[in-house]
Amino acid sequence: MSVTTSETTIPGYVAGTWTIDPVHSEVGFTVRHMMVSKVRGKFGTFGGDIVTTENPLESSVTAEIDLSSIDTGNADRDNHIRSADFFEVDAHKVMTYRSTGIRADGEDYILDGELSLKGVTKPVSLHLELGGFGQDPYGNTRTGFTATGEIKIPGYTAGAWTIDPVHSEVGFTVRHMMVSKVRGKFGTFGGDIVTADNPLESSVTAEIDLGSIDTGNADRDNHIRSADFFEVDAHKVMTYRSTGIRADGEDYILDGELSLKGVTKPVSLHLELGGFGQDPYGNTRTGFTATGEIKRSDFGVDFNAVLETGGVVVSDKVNLYLEIEAVLNS
Repeated sequence: MSVTTSETTIPGYVAGTWTIDPVHSEVGFTVRHMMVSKVRGKFGTFGGDIVTTENPLESSVTAEIDLSSIDTGNADRDNHIRSADFFEVDAHKVMTYRSTGIRADGEDYILDGELSLKGVTKPVSLHLELGGFGQDPYGNTRTGFTATGEIKIPGYTAGAWTIDPVHSEVGFTVRHMMVSKVRGKFGTFGGDIVTADNPLESSVTAEIDLGSIDTGNADRDNHIRSADFFEVDAHKVMTYRSTGIRADGEDYILDGELSLKGVTKPVSLHLELGGFGQDPYGNTRTGFTATGEIKRSDFGVDFNAVLETGGVVVSDKVNLYLEIEAVLNS
């Protein structure tokens, strides 16, 4: 049968209880080494159970991984990882995962759960791509999926943060005359960030003063403030509110809503986390780089002039870039 969730249809969906087949499965990881390369590894011994319910979003997963079965392709390194410096397998033999919920994410899913390792249990969410359902040559019904996620961000700190505009920049580039780019930024902006215990449940809100635009040319800035573009007398600010965050390799995708000139549209940003640390004054800081693009015409900013060559003076596509630093609220 096929089952339809609120987001998608799952062809051939079968409800039931399943046992993970370790022969045709792999549990692996990558970790950065010396800050310049990646080490890949896997675990040779693991098992678990999956329950697919009539409502796919009520399904569940439990799994157990033998930590001593680690294999990075280097025996000395594997023995070191088994030692008290890392896994301490003599005292902590297994790592377990237990799902706590599942939710649609476009055509895929997010599997929320709890990972237990060395006596510590933390929430860990995995991006889940369903492979499908079918029969093997021996008459067994099988299902498969790919799950990816991260279990730790070095120095990660949960809390509420205030964007520091002195050490941040909100800017953009737009193509001019079809041959060059104009760069601009906003001088006045602010916002708040909440980093949750589960990083994928974090959120961002921001407000940008449109009148503070600066492209390095006063006449051009005044034109952009006019009714041809931002119409700042009637629309003083642009706002962004995140609606979700998802892993994208070592980085993240921040989904959200951008509001400009009375129009609100979904806008996703590619998010590269800079890290967490203390400044010389004892304040805890975090930073990230965000990039994305919008079509200005989607927000009613559609003034243009046609060139003799057939192009336009200002492109519709606007590239966004943000270098953000925020301070943990005391």
